Amino acid sequence: MIIVLEALPTSQLVNSPAIIPAITGFGETKLHLVLRALQSVMEVRNDPVFDDTNDNEPNGTNIRWVKLSHQSFHDFLTDRARSGLYFIDTALFASRVLCRILELATISIKELKGSRG
Repeated sequence: MIIVLEALPTSQLVNSPAIIPAITGFGETKLHLVLRALQSVMEVRNDPVFDDTNDNEPNGTNIRWVKLSHQSFHDFLTDRARSGLYFIDTALFASRVLCRILELATISIKELKGSRG
């Protein structure tokens, strides 16, 4: 699933895999197994976050990044003729991800309203 997210044309990096289990329905354990299985074709980094005011001092938080290691793998996955069964239609996938994000936002808003009374 990480690879599919990576194939989206809007970014070469997918910020924070913590959101991926919510979008995909994968649990954290399954996500880690998938990441481990794909480590030869992707890079997972855990980078410190720096404040805008002082770029020399990390602010104590980290962002996990996932990136495909080779542009050729991205090209393969997004070319129907070459990838066949593994083809990723980025426009279709982007719309599905957006729908899922909106669904999660709606659920969160309903829960927030319910907790207020």
